[in-house]
Amino acid sequence: RSLARHLTGDRPELVSTVQFHPAYSYEEFVEGIRPKADGGGVSYPVEPGVIARIAERAANHPADPHVLLIDEINRGNLPR
Repeated sequence: RSLARHLTGDRPELVSTVQFHPAYSYEEFVEGIRPKADGGGVSYPVEPGVIARIAERAANHPADPHVLLIDEINRGNLPR
């Protein structure tokens, strides 16, 4: 976190954190199809995930450093 603050000039809007857990999926991280209620029906739009949203934000502001912190401590099944 200290390195992220240093790299971004202490601008918290340029730092994103994601915490992986056992149920965290590719669809949440990159992109995926998610059901959405649509006027009495259901549609399945492709929704961007965390990394896609950060990449888009960075592409729109190329002069600013963007940092993604990934916490994988909860990825494993700790009780096991």
